[in-house]
Amino acid sequence: MHPAPPPHRTEAHADEELIEGLEPDQLVANMSTPLPRMQLSRGWLLFFWALRLFALLLTVMVVAVFVVSL
Repeated sequence: MHPAPPPHRTEAHADEELIEGLEPDQLVANMSTPLPRMQLSRGWLLFFWALRLFALLLTVMVVAVFVVSL
């Protein structure tokens, strides 16, 4: 039997070790820092706007069915 190879160190693993080494107040201060907004391409923006409109349409349909059934 061969021994298992050592786990591959990744950047994420190094970040986890760094976070685990923080004091509780440092961790809270680090986690409460807001992240900047993600820059999306035009395609993704159109997709999310279409999704919003679809959700709004479904909401209107559900309310209309509820009102009609009264």
